[in-house]
Amino acid sequence: MPFHQSITCSKLSRLAPHGALSITNTSLCLLQETFDPEVLFNLFLPPIIFHGAYTLKQKRFIDNVGSILTFAFLGTIITCVIIGACVYGFTRLMVLLGQTADGDFFLTDCLLFGAIMSATDPGR
Repeated sequence: MPFHQSITCSKLSRLAPHGALSITNTSLCLLQETFDPEVLFNLFLPPIIFHGAYTLKQKRFIDNVGSILTFAFLGTIITCVIIGACVYGFTRLMVLLGQTADGDFFLTDCLLFGAIMSATDPGR
């Protein structure tokens, strides 16, 4: 079933005019529907990817393969280095400002974090 339904209920208490809690309690229920991500990844996404690849103009792709590979590899490497250097700089700054103890943040750890973040493309 692609949709899940859940009911959330909470009790509300009304305040009396003088700030004392009144005796009448009201119950508020909210019906919430959520979409199952498995349906998206297993049912809807493969036909979309297949259609995109099937209708791809091969001549335009071959003509631009140099630019595509340049942006793919160089863009990922540059983003990895920038993110890793920024994280390393912030960790060193936090140690200098006395906000944290000198931890075990090496430059290689920060560059590995940059590699993970640059490959996932969180901006899209």
